[in-house]
Amino acid sequence: MNHSAPRKALRIFGIVLVILLPVLLALWFAQIRAKAETGDQLRLFSRLALQKTEMVIREADQARAKASQYRGELCSADHQRYLLHIVRGLLYVEDLIYANGQRFICSTSVHQQTGWRMPAANYTKKPDVAIYYYRETPFYPGYAMNYMQRGNYVVVVNPLSYSA
Repeated sequence: MNHSAPRKALRIFGIVLVILLPVLLALWFAQIRAKAETGDQLRLFSRLALQKTEMVIREADQARAKASQYRGELCSADHQRYLLHIVRGLLYVEDLIYANGQRFICSTSVHQQTGWRMPAANYTKKPDVAIYYYRETPFYPGYAMNYMQRGNYVVVVNPLSYSA
């Protein structure tokens, strides 16, 4: 019986050393690797999301800059065709709206004599920037769109444009 106790202890130690220790080390290294890969994937995803957002905003700025070059009667058929021509050349811009402050007057397809008053913006920056997130308007009934305004022109962006 005296030899039996040390043998059992040695057997248990051997099992731990030969079987459990490598398994535990493998699990530990797998956890370290999983954390590193997850961090890399999150950094990559955030970089791609930021690049996509910058592309959408760059197109919105281009559309607004081109629209502000129009010289003629505002909200006329020619003005609406001019705005439509701009929209068709850009991937992420759904529409352009001519506005007077918070009163949205006409877009490429809709013209309201009195305009439609947009409630307060979600984000404003002086002197004349306003962003409205997920708003339903008479211009796009049934669809919550993002409206980015600078000066007298509002760029309409579908929120799905930000996804990859």
